[in-house]
This record gives sequence, structure tokens and C-alpha cells, in this order.
Amino acid sequence: MRRHLSLAAAVAASGVAAQGGNDTAAVIAHVASSAPSTFRPPSGLLPFKYLVPAGPYSELWDWDSMFLGVATLQWGSGPYLTGSMMNFLANTSVPGGEVKGCLTPTGATGVL
Repeated sequence: MRRHLSLAAAVAASGVAAQGGNDTAAVIAHVASSAPSTFRPPSGLLPFKYLVPAGPYSELWDWDSMFLGVATLQWGSGPYLTGSMMNFLANTSVPGGEVKGCLTPTGATGVL
């Protein structure tokens, strides 16, 4: 079975902690405490749990969700990352294959 390194273990193994001192630990602690604020329950036209970039937003962004979800897996983002991708699939144009880059509980924004 292949094991994945935790972020803290990966940082320690890279030697960055020795160079950065307590800054690295502070960043990891901040991400750990902030990650849950990016998790959203199903809402409106988004039938699955999803991720938002940060703060008070309700927008589901394509690449932001993917990177955020992968980076915060150890803090519980797995179901929200899965839900984010399912929301995009649910909003994909089947005949044309068009995928919107930004979705909100009221629908696609048309931004991307």
C-alpha cells in the first residue's frame, strides 16, 4: 500500500522547516484552522457539497476547487472536492461538452 506524506511530514522531509523556522509551522496551523471555512453545503443549483476559494463567497471555481481540495485533503476536503467536481459535471452541456468555469447556487456566472 502506498502512503502519502502529510503536509507537515513533506515540509519536514524537504528541510524547509529548518530554513523557515516557526514560519512553516505557523502557515500549516493557519491552513489547518482556515480550511473548514472553504467547505460549503449543497445550495440552490449546486446539489453537492463544494469548495470556495475563501471567505464569504458562494462561487464554485473550477481550478481553484481542484487545487484547494487537493491541498486540504488532510483537513477533510475530500467530500467537498468530490462534490465540487460532481457539481461541474451536473452543469456540463452534454451535447456541446461545455463546462462553466464558475458556478453559483443560482447558476453559471458566464465569467468563464
